[in-house]
Amino acid sequence: MDNKGFYKNLKKIFYENLNIKIICFILAIVTYFFIGVLQRNEKTFSCNLKLIGLKDYLIISNEMPSTVKVIVKDKKKTIDKITEEDFNIRLDLSNFDTTDNYSVKLKWDIPKSMKSFFSAVEIVPDKVNITIEKVVEKNVPVILNYFGNLEHNYKIAKTIVNPQEVRIQGPEKIVNKITYIETEKININKEKMSFRREVNLHLPYNNVKLINKEKIEVYFEISELKDVSTLIFKQDAINFLSLKSQFKISQEKSSIYVKVKGSKTELEKLSPSNIFLFSDCSEINTEGIFNLKIEANIPQNIEIVSISPEKIKITVEEKKN
Repeated sequence: MDNKGFYKNLKKIFYENLNIKIICFILAIVTYFFIGVLQRNEKTFSCNLKLIGLKDYLIISNEMPSTVKVIVKDKKKTIDKITEEDFNIRLDLSNFDTTDNYSVKLKWDIPKSMKSFFSAVEIVPDKVNITIEKVVEKNVPVILNYFGNLEHNYKIAKTIVNPQEVRIQGPEKIVNKITYIETEKININKEKMSFRREVNLHLPYNNVKLINKEKIEVYFEISELKDVSTLIFKQDAINFLSLKSQFKISQEKSSIYVKVKGSKTELEKLSPSNIFLFSDCSEINTEGIFNLKIEANIPQNIEIVSISPEKIKITVEEKKN
């Protein structure tokens, strides 16, 4: 057979039943995609968000997510080979050198095993809103934060904090708002002996840190009260705290007697204005009549012996518009 005859036969074979061949080809493609879709599985990963490229004189001042959700669709055998680290989710701030608010698209890697036409990766969220500020430092004083009552007839004679101030570092706007740093809460309940202790400092913001000082030393000098005596104060005013805004309170007028104990020196300084009487109304959610416990805040080194009466009767009504 010559070349002319060969091409003629080839052309005949190609065009013979061409419509059927086209339909079969389309059906094959549809079947391929259909089977591929049916074989896809879905899995969600929780991946750490890495921060890279931020200039050392800048800092992020707002809260950022520490993880992001990664939704993967692929064949099961492919998904089973993938780990969270394969995605390398990152917030790249290499090109940012000024302070401002930004919405930054996250970057990530596609695992090498995910090369199929049916592979799909979705990042949630795929953008992060950030506020970039300058990093600043300053010194702030340290304030003691302690609670509890000493053993009867004892008082705090002196406290020492060493050092008295520490250096902090963080976003400019936040650092400028900080006027002091508190110690962790120190329990002095039932103490009657002087003590020295190393304690942590309580940082009010996650993006503020201490420079070269994680712990400080505190000293409490505790001494026994001399010439202990008691006094009774008559109080007519009581404060109702945390009452919901839609309510109002009415009460019968009655005097409250607060008996306190302390050294003569401390009691001589005490006056009714130093005694703050209150009742907590945070649990009141309806109108009605309630008997609330009376509590008091008084200066340090003074002890409450009794409050009479112990409770106060109030009537709670909704405010009328």
